[in-house]
Amino acid sequence: IGDYAFSYCKTMMDISFQIPSSLKTIKKYAFACCPSLKQIVIPSSVISIEEGAFCNSPSITKVDIPASVISIGNGAFCDCTSLKEITIPSSVTSIGYGAFCDCHSLLQVVIPSSVKSIEPQTFRRCYSLTKVTIPSSVNSIGKVAFCECKSLLHIQIPSSIKSIGDYAFCHCAASISLSIPTSGTSIGNKITQDDDIQNNCICNIY
Repeated sequence: IGDYAFSYCKTMMDISFQIPSSLKTIKKYAFACCPSLKQIVIPSSVISIEEGAFCNSPSITKVDIPASVISIGNGAFCDCTSLKEITIPSSVTSIGYGAFCDCHSLLQVVIPSSVKSIEPQTFRRCYSLTKVTIPSSVNSIGKVAFCECKSLLHIQIPSSIKSIGDYAFCHCAASISLSIPTSGTSIGNKITQDDDIQNNCICNIY
């Protein structure tokens, strides 16, 4: 499926693929800006979901990513404002910049142990996100990665983390509790920059 192949298809409601499928890559912005698209079943032949593949498709509520997928591109699901559930399999080794940014309805995320870094803005403005599981394989959290996750109350940062980018948790819940390792960890500027957070944030340093 080529770049922009079905972008701006205003009435398309679901996508189905022939089984078995030979599709390997969902290219850049292939299904971007499809306002009626609600359901996606990605075939198990796909290994790469490229930049912006499903971005700005506000009716998508659930995505099951098959265990064949290795990479999720920059902004792949950005601005899917109704997306509540996402399954990221252990085959995924790379989640791009802003991949789930502005997924306002996303409730929880389990990052697989195959992932080494959380890129900048990956979960920015996921307003409903209450739970994130970060595995010990992750060694860095990028700038504003969880910025404006207003429902996120607690996050356990594993001791494997070597760097936390600027403003990584800024404008999150006012009473957010962070468990942060300090040994060998580089902590960026104002990671919880917000007047309310600075007054109420609980940081457990270990």
